[in-house]
Amino acid sequence: MADNTFFGTEYDNGLSIWNDDSIPETGGAHWVSQIPSELKQGTIYGVASTLTPYAGWYHFVASGSGLFMWDESNWYRYDTYIKRYIYNFSTGSWQNDTLYYADEERLFGSISTVPNSIYGDPFGRIWIGSVDNGISMYNPQNRKIYKTTSRPIPPLLSNRIISLGYDPLEGRLLIGTPDGLNTLRIGKTVKPAYQPERRESLSQPLQAYRIEHSANSESSGG
Repeated sequence: MADNTFFGTEYDNGLSIWNDDSIPETGGAHWVSQIPSELKQGTIYGVASTLTPYAGWYHFVASGSGLFMWDESNWYRYDTYIKRYIYNFSTGSWQNDTLYYADEERLFGSISTVPNSIYGDPFGRIWIGSVDNGISMYNPQNRKIYKTTSRPIPPLLSNRIISLGYDPLEGRLLIGTPDGLNTLRIGKTVKPAYQPERRESLSQPLQAYRIEHSANSESSGG
């Protein structure tokens, strides 16, 4: 993987990529020129990268116009109806690339919404928080998308996910919402001093992991 630098925030105009490990410079030779039109303007909420076992690096981009991915060769867009589109620069249009299987879980639970936050955890999974329908997760090991939860299933405090992070000591995904903080156990990367041989990892379906919240008081969940 080349050391890429991604530029784009809530206040910038679209996405820019410096495809080199050098310091970005105006007019430099390493700016990526082929970027889909949807990403050349509008809000960029974040970029999360993961090394896949089959196809190298995937760079996921959460933007106000949808969830996109760049594999350093092609651009893709993920959706609820068609799993993945590929961008054709010759025609300037999106073409079907990958369909969902029957009964396969879909991005944002098939609800039409857009990402509002994104985070890559230490295990290579990509978590995508939506504007109004909770969280989805992409697992590069099997290339599947999992819809984790959304209201009215408790105790997710809000379907609007405004930020995501990770606590390595507790092994929890931190889920920021307008109504408070939720946490989700996903596995530890730091071994506790009192159990130096123990290491937790995500080995069960997501449904087996309980989302907790700490709006005004500490959750009593384990």
